[in-house]
Amino acid sequence: MSGYALSLDGIIGLSIQKNVKIKNQANVVKISVTVVSLMFAISLITNTLSIITFSQPKTRDVGCGTYLLFSSIISLLTITIFSAKFIYLLMTQIMMNPNRPAMNVSCILLEFLLKFLSTTGEWLNAVVAIERALTVALGATFNTYKKTSASIAKYVFILVLLINIITSIHDPIYRRLIDDRIEERTWCAITYQNRPWLKYYTSTLNSIHFIIPFAINVVSAILIIIKSGRAKSNAQTDQPYRQILKKQLIKQKHLIISPLILVILASPRLIISFVYVCMKSTREPYLFLFGYFISYLPFVTPFLIFVLPSETYKKECLTGIKKLSRRH
Repeated sequence: MSGYALSLDGIIGLSIQKNVKIKNQANVVKISVTVVSLMFAISLITNTLSIITFSQPKTRDVGCGTYLLFSSIISLLTITIFSAKFIYLLMTQIMMNPNRPAMNVSCILLEFLLKFLSTTGEWLNAVVAIERALTVALGATFNTYKKTSASIAKYVFILVLLINIITSIHDPIYRRLIDDRIEERTWCAITYQNRPWLKYYTSTLNSIHFIIPFAINVVSAILIIIKSGRAKSNAQTDQPYRQILKKQLIKQKHLIISPLILVILASPRLIISFVYVCMKSTREPYLFLFGYFISYLPFVTPFLIFVLPSETYKKECLTGIKKLSRRH
């Protein structure tokens, strides 16, 4: 069970009782069912609203809107696969004699899709943070690059998608079903036996996919704050810098809130992933569950992170909803 990192299999797998109904399962299992159901329901609503918002032409005048449209679609797919993965785990651990070929296909396919979709979503959010930082840094000069930004956004998305697929392609190759005769269970896991390089390669990639987008969001938020304050202080020399900076924080809140929320939500997973390594012990499942579920919150709440802080996006969301209501 070691090497699972933050995996639902390792957190609650041993707590799932064979041939026992959900209502009679352990509390940690019932809580997981409730949380996953809520996450899927909320994701369906918020991601649909985000897709409606960023489907409006005005939101895609620059590349940022296009990235957020793709990010909303990826987020909806991620939570859908995440929910399917949870159902798969319950079924395979509760059933006494599950279908082996079906288990094998689900094991390989679901894990691969969940892995590359989640990292793709994180990188798209990082690209959004980069473009927003450039918008503030370039100021009025950015207007000349608007059309270029919008036109290359689709190609950047394809590039991000391909990179994440390539860096995740080893997962279905080395992933397989493993029979645990001691616990009398079957696990879906990557086998590191006789391949020590694979363990370090996977750990390195996981760190890169997490730490770099995390760092980009942190740096982008800081740059937006500093650059906004400096630009206005140069124009208004009679006002103190702190006062100008405060005004800019309020004015540019929609650009700053998003990366800060993403950083806050990512921090628990970073801490738990590096502090707790062996998942064999189930003495603290709630701590692991907290870290696991919170890492998927950015895919559940893109509407709250990107749309609500922006007056422009909120107006376009209402416009999109009105258009849909007229059609139906």
